[in-house]
Amino acid sequence: MDGQEAYLGGFNIGEEYLGNHKKLGYWRDYHLRIKGEGVFEIEQQFLKDWEEDTGQRLSPQHVHTSHSNRANYQLLLSTGEELEQKVIKLINCARTKLTIATPYFIPSERLMDALISAKEKGVSIDILLPDNTDAWFTKPPSYPKTEKLLSKGIRIFLYEKGFFHGKVMIIDHTVANISTANWDPRSFYLNDEASCIIYDREIIAHVE
Repeated sequence: MDGQEAYLGGFNIGEEYLGNHKKLGYWRDYHLRIKGEGVFEIEQQFLKDWEEDTGQRLSPQHVHTSHSNRANYQLLLSTGEELEQKVIKLINCARTKLTIATPYFIPSERLMDALISAKEKGVSIDILLPDNTDAWFTKPPSYPKTEKLLSKGIRIFLYEKGFFHGKVMIIDHTVANISTANWDPRSFYLNDEASCIIYDREIIAHVE
């Protein structure tokens, strides 16, 4: 907005996402409002996507802003396997605690191996998934994955109040990743996705 603020995260725009969907009911999601230097990077990516789809090249609307970044964060704007590699790197950094929440959970074998390896090293892992879904076809392929992780001692919780659509991962209470990306092949290998990796303990505590 006016080159000054940007929003990033999981929220969709539609009546059903306000909790008015008869089947899904209450809708839970995570979103960030960003001011400061990161806005220009987000705007540049948007304009790149716009040109790819329309052929129209637009100029950025970024205006010099006095907002300085009050929190340390890193933007990860990705397409393809680089996202999976980054997530695996974050998992491998965990020493004590790993928290994951996602609406769709169909991790690759490499991600499964990373989670199991972290658990075997003594990392406590909690995964939050929705019990009810807006995409039924994502649940059957998820069952063998969750069954295997449960057998390794990883805890999995089902969100029952409505539909959980947030995409977040928290590592050792010191790093958080709030993202558009799901834990599924489309996000890791096909879609353009945007992630914000946060290193600010106060914000991370709020997310937790």
